[in-house]
Amino acid sequence: MPQTFECPILPAIEDVSYYSEMPSGCVLPYKLMPTATSQPVLRDRLQAIPDICFADYRFEVVFDWIKIGPVAV
Repeated sequence: MPQTFECPILPAIEDVSYYSEMPSGCVLPYKLMPTATSQPVLRDRLQAIPDICFADYRFEVVFDWIKIGPVAV
């Protein structure tokens, strides 16, 4: 059984111009690792862990609208 696999990264919306910075053929690699659990139902199973280095990416957040007001009790 392979210890790694890749999943393609596909646009979530039809307007692909929104993804202008995403090169074609993007994939997210995963490593298969044994589960670290004491639950019998998960014993001897594998978990897929994304093999990604966040330092290789730029993150940006844009807030379009924020409501500020008293907390409802």
